[in-house]
Amino acid sequence: MNYLDEMTIEYFQNTEQARNLYDTLQKIEKQMNKPLKFANSEYFGKIHATVYALKDQEEFPSLSVLFVLHGEDVIDLLGKTGADFAQTEKLGNLDFVKDFSQIYTSLVDLNVIESEFAIIDKGIDDVICITKFSYVSQINQEKLAQMIVKEYLTSHFGTDDQYEYTVKVQEPFADFLS
Repeated sequence: MNYLDEMTIEYFQNTEQARNLYDTLQKIEKQMNKPLKFANSEYFGKIHATVYALKDQEEFPSLSVLFVLHGEDVIDLLGKTGADFAQTEKLGNLDFVKDFSQIYTSLVDLNVIESEFAIIDKGIDDVICITKFSYVSQINQEKLAQMIVKEYLTSHFGTDDQYEYTVKVQEPFADFLS
């Protein structure tokens, strides 16, 4: 698995209803004379995506796992050893697992990966996308962003293909927290 891209994506549903909602929220913001923060919705929002691609001969993942590592010495060890996020090996052969094998660890979450264009929630409005390289090798960044938004909206809001969305891709982390 290889790191492919990282981007912040603003999306906006191309409907009058979305435009009216946005305009109304802008008016409220202006009346309050204070910037408002809005959660993502099926109408508009912003997400940060980190994209990994697998070579065609690589087996696609079927499970994402979240561990927590215990103790203050974990941070020092990480500073010494680092972490290779795209390393693909048998679990016992991963450098990270070897380096942290003596640290107390707790398994806190498991999620099944059901699609060959998978979106995994990393945090609030922050996702990891895993796909086959051949699936995205012939498209540009904007088309990739469109695909990520479509999958994000389907998994978070149950939307389907009835709406078109405009996307704007920003440099990684640019204004993501704004």
